[in-house]
Amino acid sequence: DVISEFTRDHLHREVQRSQGRLDTRRMYDRTGRLTRKLTCKGMRGVVPETFIDREYAYSGQDELLKKRHSRQGVTDYFYDTTGRITACRNEAYLDSWQYDAAANLLDRRQGETAQAGAGSVVPFNRITSYRGLHYRYDEYGRVVEKRGRNGTQHYRWDAEHRLTEVAVIRGSTVRRYGYVYDAPGRRVEKHELDAEGKPYNRTTFLWDGMRLAQECRLGRS
Repeated sequence: DVISEFTRDHLHREVQRSQGRLDTRRMYDRTGRLTRKLTCKGMRGVVPETFIDREYAYSGQDELLKKRHSRQGVTDYFYDTTGRITACRNEAYLDSWQYDAAANLLDRRQGETAQAGAGSVVPFNRITSYRGLHYRYDEYGRVVEKRGRNGTQHYRWDAEHRLTEVAVIRGSTVRRYGYVYDAPGRRVEKHELDAEGKPYNRTTFLWDGMRLAQECRLGRS
């Protein structure tokens, strides 16, 4: 049985997708930007029923200015002169963003509430706190710890600045993952580590030059 079917135009862009009783059509402007995405029930019938209708409008700089959603209403987007988004306004919410001179995000506001301290500084262009997540770095600028309400993650790196191990801590549960590389620096394996540091649940990666060609999941070893 066919689960999903796709139709593409001469530029290989997806123009229609069917998923069960739902059919989604995508429309583009002359520059290739998505302008409308219409999802209907019974598209092949005489009078299809609109399920979700989304329309998009852009600026001359290809910035998304407006999104019309048949269920969520209209959302407007605002940008500064460098193209960075500064505000997002919907009937239900207003989000705004501020940046420093180095384009680091300083804070994000929802309505009148700041998500980070207004006027805060991002030293060395490394964010330390955002949306409830806190980051810690080593002397090379690599993330070594990320903390949030869902737990803490610790990262280990090798001398070539490649990620070699991640420890995910949630309450009293600790899960560790390891990563292996070949001489050219391509990741050739990822695995979980048991309490004794032995790998299992291996996934290997096969390469064609520098392009990933295959991913293979192996059993416990």
